[in-house]
Amino acid sequence: MDYQAFIFCGKGHGLEPFSKTRGDTGIVKALLPVGNKPMIEYVLDWCEQAGFKEINVVIDKNDLDLLKEGLGSYLLRREESYKKLMKNLNSVSPFTNSSSTLSSASVGHNYSSSGNGSASGVNLSHNLKKPTPIKFISSECQNTGECLAKELLPKITSNFVLLPCDFITDIPPQILSYQFLNMSDDNLCMSVYYKNKFENIDKKQLSNCFTVYSEEEDSPVLLDIYSKESVDKNKYLQIRTQLLWRFPKATVSTTLLNSFIYFCSYKLVSILGDAENKINCNKSLTKVFRDLSRRSWQHSTKKETVGIFVIPEVGNFLRSNNLSSYMEANRYILKVRSTYSSNNTSAHTHNNNSTVGGDSFVGGNCTFGEKTNIKKSVIGNNCKIGKKCRIVGCVIFTNLEIEDDCHIENCIIGNFAKISKKCKLTNCYVESSYEVGEKSMLKGETLKSLYLADNSDEDNNNNENDEDNDHDDDDDDDDEYMYREEISGEDDEEDGEGYEYDDEYGDDDIFER
Repeated sequence: MDYQAFIFCGKGHGLEPFSKTRGDTGIVKALLPVGNKPMIEYVLDWCEQAGFKEINVVIDKNDLDLLKEGLGSYLLRREESYKKLMKNLNSVSPFTNSSSTLSSASVGHNYSSSGNGSASGVNLSHNLKKPTPIKFISSECQNTGECLAKELLPKITSNFVLLPCDFITDIPPQILSYQFLNMSDDNLCMSVYYKNKFENIDKKQLSNCFTVYSEEEDSPVLLDIYSKESVDKNKYLQIRTQLLWRFPKATVSTTLLNSFIYFCSYKLVSILGDAENKINCNKSLTKVFRDLSRRSWQHSTKKETVGIFVIPEVGNFLRSNNLSSYMEANRYILKVRSTYSSNNTSAHTHNNNSTVGGDSFVGGNCTFGEKTNIKKSVIGNNCKIGKKCRIVGCVIFTNLEIEDDCHIENCIIGNFAKISKKCKLTNCYVESSYEVGEKSMLKGETLKSLYLADNSDEDNNNNENDEDNDHDDDDDDDDEYMYREEISGEDDEEDGEGYEYDDEYGDDDIFER
């Protein structure tokens, strides 16, 4: 695909206390493990499957070195796999058909032979595509909109794709590209939405908005987005009459979730970069594309539109942008692995009568005490688990210790934590390096250490929060922000002041529904 891909790695405030947002114990969000590998690796694999001509990872400058270090082994495996495949293809005899047994599914790359090339002595190695180089871009901007306008636009030379670092899907990227290419020529971009189909995700942690769209045109278009907080504050949904005049059959949905995936046309670069358009990009990308969608109907003359595509329910899509979704993402990976490893789904009993279920995944160098039972859990490397422990539905990071007679269910436990003897934890989150005392009986708690911040830092945080409260946000996914942008209950009508409208209708009324 002739696209440039940009993957945004946010701070991950929705994943506290495990993300690198407080103290020294957190992990860069993009490196948080899902199925014992960094979540961004799933996105990078998806981009590799797409065949994007360029893959860029955008991250705050303070986290750049940590991200590079965390992805070092992945980049090395990626290069070694390519070299191994090249060696195998070069070693295939040109007088046999053995090379035809290799497929793109088995090697992870697309290549083909013309006719009976292997039988004719044609070497297939030239058909194997070299992995797309992964570039890292450090950002000094406060939010993704500013980052796009100031740091990325000069680097964009073709159609491009904006992605989060936290999604997992079985939808091939070719489907989204096909939908974008077949949309109306008036569309500047295509915003991808999805519906939650995972019952175990806490609905309160999902950022449901009022999404207004229309299917009256040649292809569906996004018209507006309203945060739930602003609607609750006003006690009704405010929709501009001007929108309804132009799109009388507009639809309002409260179940659509923003995937933060945008397939964009190159002409969007000139629109965002043109000062005459007066588009304010000093905000999250969700707001930037919301303003672009409003631009399509707020002018008296027809303007370019923002397309919308809803991922079909037959596919799976979820984002690990809150703790409930993060837990469900690990469960989903366990399910996928058990499906493709059906021969190894039975429980494994060790010599000391400890049992690890086939629906669990255990990292290297882990030890288990007698009569310990582990089910539906992901356990990281270098973990020590004592005798008679029962662990069910948990995500356990690396280098931690769980002592004897502990019962842990539906918990996330961070690196270097310690769970003392005879504890019972249910639906709890334990921060890295935290020690839980003996015989603790906890349910639904977030256990995290206290730390003292400098007064200057506290003052800066207070000032930052004061500024953030001037903005509402249509999506509380902190992955969108290089630093932080809070949600308030007010709808920022001032965002529309960046435009100069030639409004022939002269209508400032609001349609109340």
